[in-house]
Amino acid sequence: MLLLALLTPLFAQTTDPHVVVPPEVLLGEEPPPPELAPAKSVVAWARTTLTPVEGELKVTQELRFEVAKPGWVFVPVLDGRVRLSRVEPGVVMGPDGAWWFIGELRGPRTLRLEGTLPTQADALSLRVIPAVRQQVVPVGDDDLEVIVEGAIDGAVSPRDSLSVRWGPPEEKARSRQEVVQAEVAAAAWLDEDALRVRARAKFLVRRGERSTFNIRLPGATPELTVTGANLASWTRQGDLIVITTTAPVKGAFEVRLEWRQPFGAAGASIQLPEPQGVSALTGWLTLGGSAEVLLTPSADSRLRTTAISSLPEHARAIGDVAPAAAWTGRGALNVKALQLEALRARRWWWTARAACRPPLSPARASCAALWMYETTPSSSCGWRRPRARACGVRG
Repeated sequence: MLLLALLTPLFAQTTDPHVVVPPEVLLGEEPPPPELAPAKSVVAWARTTLTPVEGELKVTQELRFEVAKPGWVFVPVLDGRVRLSRVEPGVVMGPDGAWWFIGELRGPRTLRLEGTLPTQADALSLRVIPAVRQQVVPVGDDDLEVIVEGAIDGAVSPRDSLSVRWGPPEEKARSRQEVVQAEVAAAAWLDEDALRVRARAKFLVRRGERSTFNIRLPGATPELTVTGANLASWTRQGDLIVITTTAPVKGAFEVRLEWRQPFGAAGASIQLPEPQGVSALTGWLTLGGSAEVLLTPSADSRLRTTAISSLPEHARAIGDVAPAAAWTGRGALNVKALQLEALRARRWWWTARAACRPPLSPARASCAALWMYETTPSSSCGWRRPRARACGVRG
């Protein structure tokens, strides 16, 4: 209490020189007397400007009070380690070592504090006042980057302290958090004895900039080509396709990939290209039908069947053949093929489940084939020629 008593004269001079605020009131240990009735107010806006210079951090704190009911306010507004060069009336050193504002508010009030904080470190925590709309302005140059943790485009959530660090340009490059979103749409269709696959990968750099983009594409991809505007070069490093642009990208960047996937003993596996280092990814994959070959697809657990009508227009128009089935997500699709010509010589019909069932929907999770061959005109289904269906892939 002796220390508090000694500190009392430091903050006794408010906007009214005859008013003395007891330290017990500031610390919340006692309610304020009637003559110091508290105001109903809020700090609606605050902006902290931080400029590191040699051996110190320059600090400018601006804030605005909005008042619903006139009265007195007793609030800490800035770290007490800051040596103020500009002091507003009512700003005093409080009992907890911080700068406080003590004054009577009858309407909106704006404060501006300026000073320096001596430091030899390159990181610190600075006490400030929380505000409904809180902003930070880190000021650096080509040789120095100033970073405030949690700040996005100069805004932070209401908080009573700021974690600040600064460093040279290489630190700046490592610590900058890019925000990149991506979407991939791919289409596969029968092309002679293989599947032709065409994909469009679109990146959107919402914050920062990027000059290298990586796309994961496992497995062999014969005749792979990568094209696009602003594309300087691309290389294949194992499962990774590394794409370099002619200039750093801010905004949209798009590339097209195309390759042939031959059929093996187990069929042909189509891997949906997967962009790396992105914060959000959306993927679509479609499979085109064939009048001569029955295609039976089987997707892994990361791909989900979806209605073709739910795909964006650009995702439905990538391939040379209209899509007959669609999936969304990321992962691989295994496709087997069977020539329908071999079935036409056989005088029998076979069906999986019900023969006269409507065409299977691509939204079904299982992909059982439905085949039928009818030779007599008295068919209850009315079919007089071979038909084949599988997950919407229809001859």
